[in-house]
Amino acid sequence: MAVNLVADCLVSNIVSLLCRLCKLEDTLATVAQLERSMQRLRQWLIEMEHEMSMPLVFQHCDFVEIEKHISRQQVIDIGISPGN
Repeated sequence: MAVNLVADCLVSNIVSLLCRLCKLEDTLATVAQLERSMQRLRQWLIEMEHEMSMPLVFQHCDFVEIEKHISRQQVIDIGISPGN
């Protein structure tokens, strides 16, 4: 009877350890995904900072040139708006 009690206790401990191992593996996978997402976000921020730091240079002062700069700014605005 004592042997059965010890065996049951060992099985219970092994099952508990396996459950903890599975949870740990899931957590590690989630952290790895988060790190990849953060790296993509950092790269996007670098690109946006570069894009936004570029000065506006007008080759000509006409409607077409102004529209070109407005369109470029709208693309940037859409890229940084919440939800994108």
